Amino acid sequence: MRIKIEDYFGNDVIALQFCLKDSNVSEHQDRVDKVNEIAIDHGYSVADIDEDEQGEYIRVQQIDVIDDIVDEGEQEAINLTMLVSNLTADLM
Repeated sequence: MRIKIEDYFGNDVIALQFCLKDSNVSEHQDRVDKVNEIAIDHGYSVADIDEDEQGEYIRVQQIDVIDDIVDEGEQEAINLTMLVSNLTADLM
């Protein structure tokens, strides 16, 4: 399963790859729901399931735009780190 995390504007931030054999994400709605549950806690949500030459992946996008204020930027970095950590811990 692959997850691509984007900022509010749809720019790629990070791509996660778990089990590459699991390329049909839409067949595993429970996993998509779990990713969304984790993402919501960190200011992100599942936008949709997209597809490229490697198969399907979950597209996760930031919910709110973050201004360039230093404190908010630092908080966003913490949120992204926590999101990736929780996804890795819960989906492996």
